[in-house]
Amino acid sequence: MKSVHQSLFTVGFFRNRTFNWAILLSGLLLAVTILVPGFNGLFHVTELDGFQWATVLGAGVAMIVIVEVVKFCQRHLKKG
Repeated sequence: MKSVHQSLFTVGFFRNRTFNWAILLSGLLLAVTILVPGFNGLFHVTELDGFQWATVLGAGVAMIVIVEVVKFCQRHLKKG
């Protein structure tokens, strides 16, 4: 979430370079934690299969959509 009130489309997806690198790095670290066998035991996680990865990615996209819908409703309810 880049803005509490403005749409992601208004703010822009890739305007904040630091934010984008932070998201990329955190995703990479999460993937390494799950995929690298030595880290699996250390963090007590197991590898995910394709369906589980699709569920994780789908939930992430759904969260973005839900937040954008909520922000849209909040902006339009304040006007009326």
